[in-house]
Amino acid sequence: MGRKHFATSASLFYSVVLKIYYLLSNIYQLKNKNDRSYLLDVRLSRGFTLVELLVVSAILGALVVVAISVINPSLQLGKGKDARRQEDLGQIRSALDTYYNDKNAYPSSLTFGSSFSDGAVVYMKTVPQDPDGSSSYQYITDTLAVKPQWVVLFAKLSQSGQACSLTAFSTCTPRTGYSSNWMCLVVGNIDANACTKIHAKTLP
Repeated sequence: MGRKHFATSASLFYSVVLKIYYLLSNIYQLKNKNDRSYLLDVRLSRGFTLVELLVVSAILGALVVVAISVINPSLQLGKGKDARRQEDLGQIRSALDTYYNDKNAYPSSLTFGSSFSDGAVVYMKTVPQDPDGSSSYQYITDTLAVKPQWVVLFAKLSQSGQACSLTAFSTCTPRTGYSSNWMCLVVGNIDANACTKIHAKTLP
């Protein structure tokens, strides 16, 4: 029964396509573009039945649904934002490396969305923010040290899959809020003491 219905629908769809082709062909062949009576005859002689229109509408609707499910716009948008997050953290790391070369230490704090500078030296005109405007970018360092020697940058991705390198160590990721959606970028050297301090932190 299913095959019979499919064959019938396909036949109707083919019939409609042919009628559209004939209609367009006849219109194209009109020598006198003002010959409305002839155009009307063509439309009437090549008219569509209600069943044909319903079948074509159903098939087109199904094709649209399939196309949306394959493309998955929300998934593609999420991938684009995740790519930007990775790029943002890479740019921040480059600025931090430059700062370290000047100061032999990393800054004790960093404000996303603001300028990153020290006196007349501007390391970043504007520190990138999460593309969603949320506070998913996190800056963790040893705030008790006079000259911090390490930094961990965190960004929450829309999709999991990119493991944070800190997971290679025991209890080195933040104790609260961390999940597989968080990516991290380590700047400097991480040791056991650093892991203890990172593990005590909380991610939003």
